[in-house]
Amino acid sequence: MDCLISKETHRSHLIIIGYCKFCLNSVLFLPDMVEQEPIQHLEMKNVAPLTEGDQESRGWKVELNGETIPEVTSLKVVQERMGISLEYGKTPAGYDGLALEEAGGGGAVIIPYVNIEGEIYVGMVEENRPFAGGTVLNVPRGFLNPGETHFETAKKELEEETGYTVIEERIKPLEGEPMNPNSTFFVAKDPDKGVRPYKVSIVPDEVRLFADSQDPRERVYEFNPEVIKPVSRMGERVMRSKFYHWTTALQVRDMFTVAGVGRLVREEVLPTPAKAPQIKNNVV
Repeated sequence: MDCLISKETHRSHLIIIGYCKFCLNSVLFLPDMVEQEPIQHLEMKNVAPLTEGDQESRGWKVELNGETIPEVTSLKVVQERMGISLEYGKTPAGYDGLALEEAGGGGAVIIPYVNIEGEIYVGMVEENRPFAGGTVLNVPRGFLNPGETHFETAKKELEEETGYTVIEERIKPLEGEPMNPNSTFFVAKDPDKGVRPYKVSIVPDEVRLFADSQDPRERVYEFNPEVIKPVSRMGERVMRSKFYHWTTALQVRDMFTVAGVGRLVREEVLPTPAKAPQIKNNVV
C-alpha cells in the first residue's frame, strides 16, 4: 500500500508533511524508525483535508521526487526561518487549491524618490529574477523575517539593496491598506497584514545626473558615490540603483513597483485631493 512519506530536513529548515487516506491519525512512521519518535504533525491553518474524489475532479496532481502521489488529502511545505508556509487542500471557497502565507501576510516595499525641478524620479535597482525572465528593474522590497515589522523590513531592504542609509524619520508609509498580490493564493486575512509600501525622500544633493536629455522624463540619475556604502554581500551585487522618471517606473515588469509607485504618484505628483475616504474591511 503506497503512502506519501512525511520527512524532515533540518539543515535547510524545510519540512514536507503529506497525508493520504491510508494514514492513521495523520502521523507516519518510516520502516527504519520504529524505535524513534513520530514526526510531529504540522497544523493546517488555511485549508482543510480533501475528501475522496476532490483532487481528481479538479485535476490537481501532487508530485514528490518525480513521483505522483495518489489520493493526497493535504500537503504542507514550511520554511521556518523565513516564516513561509505553502498548503494544499480544500480552500475556504470549497475546492482544492493552494494557500501561501508569509510572515506579516506579505513583505515591505520601499520607494526612494527625489524631486528635481518639480519632476519625481524613482530609485530602482537591477536584480536578477529568473522567474521574471532575467534582469529586471524594481524598487527595494523583501520578505519579513518572523518577529520583524514592515517598517524594519523596509529600512533594511533599502540599505541592503541600494547601500543608502537613511534616518528613520524620513521613511513614511504610503497611504492605503496593505496589499495582497494575488488573493486566490496569498493569505492576508487580517486587516493589518499584507504587503506594505513606504516612501523615502532623497535630497537632490545626494544624487547626480547619469543620463541627460532635453525631455525630463528621459533623464536618469544615480546616487552620489559618497552617500552609499554596501552593508552586505547582496548589496555589493545588487547595488546598481538608478533614478528614473515616475512615468518609466509605472511601466516596469515588477507588480510591487507599479503598485507602490502608483500610491507615490497619488501623494507626490497629483494635485492634492480632498481627504480620501477611509476603507475598512473593503468597505468605504
